Amino acid sequence: MSMNMNFQSKSKDELLQELLLLKSELDSTLNVKDQLIAEFKTKENLWHQNEERLMYAIEGASDGLWDWDITNNTVFFSKQWKSMLGYEESEIGNTLDEWSKRVHPDDLSKTMELVNRHLNNETEMYSSEHRVICKDGSLKWILDEGKVIARDSDGKALRAIGTHKDITAKKQIINDFQQSEARYKTLFQDGVSVILVINPDSCEIVDANNAACKYYNWSHDEICRKKIYEINIMKKEDLESEMKLAKEEKRSYFNFKHRLSNGEIRDVEIFSGPVKFNDITLLYSHIQDVTERKRTENALKESEEKLNNIIQSQIDGIGFVNQNEVFEFANHAACKIFELEIDELIGKSLFDFLSKTEANNIKQQNRDRKKGISNSYEIRINTKKGIKYLQVSGAPKFDTDNTFLGTYGTFSDITNRKLAEIALHESEEKFSKAFQTSPYAISISTIEEGKFIEVNDAFTKISGYSMEEVISDSGAGLNIWANSEDREKVISVLREGKDIVNLECIFKKRMAKSLLDCYLQKSFTCMVKPIFYRASMTSVNVKGLKKHFLKAAKNGKPSLQPLPTA
Repeated sequence: MSMNMNFQSKSKDELLQELLLLKSELDSTLNVKDQLIAEFKTKENLWHQNEERLMYAIEGASDGLWDWDITNNTVFFSKQWKSMLGYEESEIGNTLDEWSKRVHPDDLSKTMELVNRHLNNETEMYSSEHRVICKDGSLKWILDEGKVIARDSDGKALRAIGTHKDITAKKQIINDFQQSEARYKTLFQDGVSVILVINPDSCEIVDANNAACKYYNWSHDEICRKKIYEINIMKKEDLESEMKLAKEEKRSYFNFKHRLSNGEIRDVEIFSGPVKFNDITLLYSHIQDVTERKRTENALKESEEKLNNIIQSQIDGIGFVNQNEVFEFANHAACKIFELEIDELIGKSLFDFLSKTEANNIKQQNRDRKKGISNSYEIRINTKKGIKYLQVSGAPKFDTDNTFLGTYGTFSDITNRKLAEIALHESEEKFSKAFQTSPYAISISTIEEGKFIEVNDAFTKISGYSMEEVISDSGAGLNIWANSEDREKVISVLREGKDIVNLECIFKKRMAKSLLDCYLQKSFTCMVKPIFYRASMTSVNVKGLKKHFLKAAKNGKPSLQPLPTA
């Protein structure tokens, strides 16, 4: 107020005017006070209404409310706070120990430490996850949060409010997840498979397990600082295309070459697929070293190629027929023998080429092979160009369960030899008939010993000796040579490989002193065994023989002389 308080110097009217002014100011002040009181009452009513609404909302919510008067050490526990633990509202009082005695003993110490730290203004807010004991003795996990809302001038806490929230289900989920995560983390870290987790967009190696670190010979930090194209030797742009296929699940299997820390390049086989992590798609890749397997496969392939080249270059046919005698493999020579192309022969039965008799023979051979017996035999087949004779050698094939699978066989075309044998056999039959029915005395004997191998009927008839007496004896043993020097001269000519034609020889008959009136018509060495020679004797006229013999006798002895052809 601006009123001057010097009353003695003022007149009565001046004083009255100042009093009226003072009254006006007091009235104005009282009006302001009434307005403030009215406004306060209005706000107080609104606050009570809001408090009622808040309490109503809290009571209707799932969280429990507590309001702690720290100065008086009393606590307000909401109805929901009490029912959360299984209590009626009247069963729990308003002291702090109503809360503390229900905190699990193992969690109380840590929880009180958090409470005290907040009361001491060390934390902005009190927050604790702990177990509480319910009325029925069961345990619940509670998220207990609160804040001091009033302190004195020295900072001492006067009042705090907070909430209780049941997080048992959440804790169980977290616990299950942690256990599951621990299991999978163990499988990831300690598994024997090499595993890399890769970001396909940035090519970064996000994670690697212990097996990967050991395989590449880098520490975990070293390998996780690398890009995958520093390990995979494929061009970056090509590798990115491959990873895109894995990310989009269009492919999951890959064959790459990876570089180890020492620079060695290894063949790897990779199974890779996408996994989501924090809204990022990563590739979870299992890596297996297949270098040795690849080398073995390549060596086997080269070996198979060499073996196949050897098999295909063989003159003899080589093939495999299953247990039903159906061709599953054949080389070029086999196709040529059976006069079919490879695609015509494969799938065709061997029985298609055989007569009924030959088929029965094969069935018998097949029965032997099922017993594990390898065998060799001849068969006759019918081809487009006619009959062929084959020499077959077969060996059985069994699986690990000792089940008969079929036969490996070689086929030699012996048609020419067989036809020659047949011709020779027919020729021998013709020769034998001619030999035995010839009117000439014919013998076959060794050169040196003169041992008879075979003689015909004319020989036994002319000489007087039986077949039994002649065979295995010799001309010297039978004493049929009139002059032994004649035989020596014959043998000397035969040793030179020459034939003797139309030479006179004098022989003696059995049990007689008379000479055999015959001469050697032809004698020759055998082409197969030169130790044999064949001689044929034919009669001459007695007059000519005696004349010739007398001429020889004048010289002192009979001799081997050529005779004119009769």
